[in-house]
Amino acid sequence: MKELEFNYDSWNAKLYRWFFDFRYMPNLCPYFWQSVFMWIVMPIYCAFALPFFPWKSFTKNSAWRCRAEEMSIGLFIYGLAFMAVCILYFLYAFIFIDGLNLLSHYHPGFLDFMFGLGFIGFIVLVITLITMAVLKISDVRNQKLIDAYIKETGKYPCYDEHKKKPNKKSFLLIEGIKAIYNKACPKINWKGQPEKPNYDY
Repeated sequence: MKELEFNYDSWNAKLYRWFFDFRYMPNLCPYFWQSVFMWIVMPIYCAFALPFFPWKSFTKNSAWRCRAEEMSIGLFIYGLAFMAVCILYFLYAFIFIDGLNLLSHYHPGFLDFMFGLGFIGFIVLVITLITMAVLKISDVRNQKLIDAYIKETGKYPCYDEHKKKPNKKSFLLIEGIKAIYNKACPKINWKGQPEKPNYDY
């Protein structure tokens, strides 16, 4: 059988190797049918994976991803963009249109669907932002406790020692009521009291 000669650096060969992530080229039959499949799928891939490439450049993520994963990320970005549009439409309709009436009276339609989806997305967004703010404040507070513990002890806490609170100041009235309620009489440690003299000779 006659041996064919193709250019390894032709544009179709380069696209073929990029699309299937191949380094070495196959024989004619697999190369032909896989090229046909590639050109059939290419428009669908480009439509779905289009947002992936700006995301990759923005995040500077150089990790290799398969074409299906790139399409999945692209679809996810499309979904986020549509949700953002729905939230903006919800805010617009709620502020400039009768938002309470739209919430209480649902009418089937695309704009009403966007309004409802935007309402759900807005609630989720607010909860997410509040959660992130609480976690951020907690991290800052925890870091301050760690810094104070290191300054005091000269070592890094291993098991949350920095979170242990010092003994609270006791108040006579409150502790007296607690003692009556619990029917107990706790011992008092008088801080700063001088030691009793020892008269044993």
